[in-house]
Amino acid sequence: IKFGLPNKKRIELVFGEQGKNAKREGIKLIQANFKGYVLLLVKRLPKFWWTSHSSVFGVDKPISEYLHQRNYVYIFVRLGLLALHGVFLVMAFVGIFSLKENWRNTLFLILILIYFTGHITFESGPRYHLPVMPLLFVFTAIGTYKIYEKLYINQKS
Repeated sequence: IKFGLPNKKRIELVFGEQGKNAKREGIKLIQANFKGYVLLLVKRLPKFWWTSHSSVFGVDKPISEYLHQRNYVYIFVRLGLLALHGVFLVMAFVGIFSLKENWRNTLFLILILIYFTGHITFESGPRYHLPVMPLLFVFTAIGTYKIYEKLYINQKS
């Protein structure tokens, strides 16, 4: 398979007639229930952006399994990672919104976030947001600094 081939040819080479039929059928299903498809995409957003990446730490089983095993340390680690990631997301939103006066300078970075979020149309796996995690951390740092600035620096003046 050559990388330069258009999608139509690539599907044909990899999956043959079966792949073409599956693609055609999928498009028909989306067109028949477009509202439902959009709702599915909206439901995928939290799963896409809010994840613990707990498999990196070897805590990748469902929480219910750890409860059944009474392994509370792993539950604590998993929930702690989810909470930490949630804080990062909130602070990143604060950082993005605090840059609204400078939107022309940050538009490119925000478009990158939007582009990678577009991957939820196909699959909502967290691996698709990993390339933009450094951007998330940058916006998190900006949001943290803006809150610090508002609470402490402006208070001293």
